[in-house]
Amino acid sequence: MGVTMRMSDSLKHLTRNKTVIVFESGYTIADCLNNLNQEFPAFKEQLYDQNGNLKAYVTIFLNGYNINYHKGVDTMLNEGDELDIIPTAAGG
Repeated sequence: MGVTMRMSDSLKHLTRNKTVIVFESGYTIADCLNNLNQEFPAFKEQLYDQNGNLKAYVTIFLNGYNINYHKGVDTMLNEGDELDIIPTAAGG
């Protein structure tokens, strides 16, 4: 089963239209993101700033809760966990 990472429709063009990616459990969110960045370089360019930090408009949820309520990207993932990556929309 592993860890399921779901991409919002606005990000799937960065992952060759994959909306669900499965990772092994027992790693941190940062590890999963690093694997994702290696497989899909456009993903890294879009979601990270020049210092290697997630851009402010990117929100990651773990099992429905913002990862900032856990240990951020250092949160350890368990079997069956679900991650959602959602860029915040803004407008005027």
